[in-house]
Amino acid sequence: MFEVSDGGQIMAWERAAFPLRADNTGSATQVPKPTIYGEELDGDSFTSDDDGTNSKSLVRDFGNERNPFGVHQDGSDVSITFDESYANSGSTLDGQQRVEFVAARIKTNDGNGVPTTSSEALDLFSSVQTANDEASFEMILDSDDDNIKSLDSTGAKTVQSSFSEGHYVIMAAVHAKDENGLEVGEDGREADDISVDGDVTIIGVDMVTVQKDSATVTKPSDTRVGANLTFDVDTTNAFDSSKDGQITHAVALYKKSTFENARFDTVVDKSALGTGFTESEDMQLEHSIKDLNGVARVEDGTTLNQQSLSDGKISRPVSAASAIDFFADDVGANDPNTHAITNGGASNEEYETIDASVTAVNGESRSVSLNVDTLDDFSAGTYQYVVVSKVDNNDSQMSTTTGTITLSQPEAGISPSTEKLDFGAASATTDGSNTVTKSVTIESVGSSSLKLGTIEVVGADSDQFEITKSASGSIEPGDTRTIEVEFAPTERGKQTAGLSIQSTDADRSPLNISLTGTGEASQLSVQSTTPVELSANPDGTDSGTIRIKNTGNADLTTSASGLASPFSITSGSIPDLAPGETADITIEYAPSEIGTDSASLTLSTNNPFGSSRSVRVAGTATGPKVSLSVASGDTVTFGDVAVQQTATRSVVVSNDGTESLSINSISASGDFSVVSNVPDSLAPDASTVVDIEAKPTSAGTQTGTLSVDTSATQSAVTRDLSVTGKEAQISLSTANIDFEEVPAGASDVEPLTISNDATGSTATDLTVDVGSFSDSSPFSVQQSGESLTIEPGESETINVVYAPTSETSSSSSFDLSTNDYDDQTEPVGVSGTGVAPAFVVTDASPISFGPIAQSDTQTKTLTLENKGSATLTNFRVAGVGSDYSVQECQRR
Repeated sequence: MFEVSDGGQIMAWERAAFPLRADNTGSATQVPKPTIYGEELDGDSFTSDDDGTNSKSLVRDFGNERNPFGVHQDGSDVSITFDESYANSGSTLDGQQRVEFVAARIKTNDGNGVPTTSSEALDLFSSVQTANDEASFEMILDSDDDNIKSLDSTGAKTVQSSFSEGHYVIMAAVHAKDENGLEVGEDGREADDISVDGDVTIIGVDMVTVQKDSATVTKPSDTRVGANLTFDVDTTNAFDSSKDGQITHAVALYKKSTFENARFDTVVDKSALGTGFTESEDMQLEHSIKDLNGVARVEDGTTLNQQSLSDGKISRPVSAASAIDFFADDVGANDPNTHAITNGGASNEEYETIDASVTAVNGESRSVSLNVDTLDDFSAGTYQYVVVSKVDNNDSQMSTTTGTITLSQPEAGISPSTEKLDFGAASATTDGSNTVTKSVTIESVGSSSLKLGTIEVVGADSDQFEITKSASGSIEPGDTRTIEVEFAPTERGKQTAGLSIQSTDADRSPLNISLTGTGEASQLSVQSTTPVELSANPDGTDSGTIRIKNTGNADLTTSASGLASPFSITSGSIPDLAPGETADITIEYAPSEIGTDSASLTLSTNNPFGSSRSVRVAGTATGPKVSLSVASGDTVTFGDVAVQQTATRSVVVSNDGTESLSINSISASGDFSVVSNVPDSLAPDASTVVDIEAKPTSAGTQTGTLSVDTSATQSAVTRDLSVTGKEAQISLSTANIDFEEVPAGASDVEPLTISNDATGSTATDLTVDVGSFSDSSPFSVQQSGESLTIEPGESETINVVYAPTSETSSSSSFDLSTNDYDDQTEPVGVSGTGVAPAFVVTDASPISFGPIAQSDTQTKTLTLENKGSATLTNFRVAGVGSDYSVQECQRR
């Protein structure tokens, strides 16, 4: 026995490292162990020789199966057995009572390392305070029934328990009668704190590691000696996503037979056991593996069990992490003392060298690819790989797995720089003129020269790839050759083939390098039903939509052509379409005639494999059709019309369609009006005459619109109307004629001058209808009833006669009707007074002188008589003409 705690309350059996073992044969991860012995120092000090004696195996069999390194699954049952026979040659604990089993879960997240030796495990109990600081406890076997807590007659006891994720130290201890020994959660302590009642002796110790879930590993495809091996590690089932970027991953690869046939002796100076025991002075690890042939690729700051993998420490392999730790450390470190021995391994006369490599990284995601190097001088055979993943700052959260691969060593070896050439995307052409070139370097990695054979492109799309630079002959080990391949797509879509390389590499001939590339080209797809069939009334419209889609893998550029009246594209230019995008093309049909129409819409694209697509467009024009005798664009002209006068023109409205034409309205605007009756409808081929009257309201050109609103068109059919207003301007020499006194029975005549004062381009002839007096009126107009036409600037004279029949005053008027819109009726007033006759020519016949010789004279007499009632005064007789004279006027 030796003292564990300073106060001596906790003691330990010197052989406590041997009898207690957890059964790992059913664990989730199992790594076969080498031969491991526990020995006592034979002598007073350690030497470079094999110093151990009284060897006891630390590796136990369970059910005839050698107990491996093991990592158990969270929540699974673990069988733990104490068997005194593994520590003693004779029985000393048969039937031992008051045996307790306790599990201590190491608080690794507080910076505590995981014990890797039994002495480190016992150090946990240097004091109760230390124990509670560094671990949390639970009782595995604790009962007041001494029979339950007793070993059997052979000194053995087996218990089962399940554990959560973490690292555990399992201990078996006995205590004195009438004492409680080890207790958990008693004396007012925390529920997982331990306390000691009386004296306790620890009689067995072992370690158990529990993980949440196993890692998943994809093995490397290239397992040749000298190759760089890639292990794809996935721990997403073990760690949640919040741990991404905080994971340590480590992979150890070693020659399986060398490790499992090796021997490890843990030699302890028995006399130093106690509280002052130190591993560096009182323990030595002897191992038959002296040298490690391989590569340790360990990222700075990588730790397992709170210890750096490169700190030189070689631990007794008691866990999966220990195997990795061993291969990462430098042989010859002094914590604890180590030295190689020839005893054990494949030979008892030679030191062992193991082919092994390790790679460790930290700060990674839950899934990672780890590259493990193998050297050219590795021996072929079966290699064990061990994977350990953990949260960087918490060794309790871990995930492990293990397996084997076989490394082979061909005489000649080929290694490509890549096993896949991805050419990406390139524009496909009909002649393959657009190319992308990639290269692959092949290296001779065998122990003899590599002879190349046929190199060719094979596979479904081999015609899309071409070798532009090949290789031939032999390649010495370590030398390389470069092969160039050109991708020249003449088809759209993903193209795949393989670069086949024949060589003398027995395991990899032919070597196939995957070739992939994508030929890019647009592809026009017409999504709508074709042909496009439209129908409309003449002068009406109908439209349809053609939807196009780019079903290719490059941008599509499209242009349209081939349509002419009555078809047109109203949706504007066609936009460029990315792959998968669509666009609508709107086609309008606007027929002007009854019948059928057709056209072919040509869609031209930038697709090199089919640059155009034709879509048939058809149209049928049915229904009523309105037509006018005046062509569209022509004007109905009325010519020159005097202001406020009228002129009439006729327009024929016809139904040239196949159905009845409803006439909603026919109207004219401005100085125009429709003056004829309009029917409500017209049968096919029927027509109606529409009379339109122009009546200008002012001088100058006047315009309007004839609107024919029918069922044939959405909007009224129109024609322009035009008339030029002309004006005449009447003026009179006098508006009132006064005859004054006229003897009754006599008459007097007064002239009236009528003038047309209109001027300029809008002047027109003045028309005058001369009015009259009543038959009983003493007044009359010589031109009564006549119509006069007076050109602008001209005048005409009419004569007004007064012939009173009695001695009385008279007045009256007559009208002049004109085309002067300001004076359409011009009244003329007349007045006069009839008086007694002043004189009468007795013989009013003309005076005829007959023939008269020149220079002769002849006299005639004219008798005048005053028959009136008043004296005739101021009477005067005047001659007329130069050849006549009044000779004498005598009163009778």
